[in-house]
Amino acid sequence: MFVPPNIPARYPNGFEAGAPTDFYTAGEADLAVRIAGEIVTGGSRMVLYKEVSR
Repeated sequence: MFVPPNIPARYPNGFEAGAPTDFYTAGEADLAVRIAGEIVTGGSRMVLYKEVSR
Protein backbone atom coordinates (compact mmCIF):
# COMPACT_ATOMS: atom_id res chain seq x y z
CA MET A 1 0.00 0.00 0.00
CA PHE A 2 1.40 3.40 -1.00
CA VAL A 3 1.35 5.95 1.80
CA PRO A 4 2.06 9.57 0.84
CA PRO A 5 5.09 10.61 2.91
CA ASN A 6 3.88 13.96 4.19
CA ILE A 7 0.26 14.39 5.24
CA PRO A 8 -0.47 11.14 7.11
CA ALA A 9 2.60 11.43 9.33
CA ARG A 10 1.76 14.98 10.35
CA TYR A 11 -1.71 14.33 11.70
CA PRO A 12 -2.81 11.73 14.25
CA ASN A 13 -5.86 10.88 12.15
CA GLY A 14 -3.95 10.80 8.85
CA PHE A 15 -4.29 7.02 8.66
CA GLU A 16 -7.48 5.02 8.73
CA ALA A 17 -6.07 2.97 11.60
CA GLY A 18 -2.85 2.95 13.58
CA ALA A 19 -0.18 5.53 14.25
CA PRO A 20 2.63 6.80 12.02
CA THR A 21 5.02 4.47 13.88
CA ASP A 22 3.02 1.56 12.46
CA PHE A 23 3.81 2.67 8.90
CA TYR A 24 7.32 4.19 8.98
CA THR A 25 10.58 2.60 10.06
CA ALA A 26 13.25 4.18 12.26
CA GLY A 27 15.48 4.35 9.17
CA GLU A 28 12.87 6.32 7.24
CA ALA A 29 12.46 8.69 10.19
CA ASP A 30 16.23 9.20 10.46
CA LEU A 31 16.45 9.92 6.74
CA ALA A 32 13.59 12.43 6.96
CA VAL A 33 15.28 14.24 9.85
CA ARG A 34 18.61 14.33 7.99
CA ILE A 35 17.00 15.71 4.84
CA ALA A 36 15.09 18.32 6.86
CA GLY A 37 18.37 19.40 8.44
CA GLU A 38 19.96 19.79 5.01
CA ILE A 39 17.02 21.93 3.88
CA VAL A 40 17.32 24.17 6.95
CA THR A 41 21.08 24.48 6.48
CA GLY A 42 20.68 25.37 2.81
CA GLY A 43 18.01 27.95 3.57
CA SER A 44 20.14 29.50 6.30
CA ARG A 45 23.09 29.79 3.93
CA MET A 46 20.88 31.49 1.34
CA VAL A 47 19.64 34.02 3.92
CA LEU A 48 23.16 34.70 5.20
CA TYR A 49 24.46 35.11 1.65
CA LYS A 50 21.74 37.67 0.86
CA GLU A 51 22.50 39.57 4.09
CA VAL A 52 26.24 39.69 3.31
CA SER A 53 25.62 40.67 -0.31
CA ARG A 54 23.70 43.83 0.59
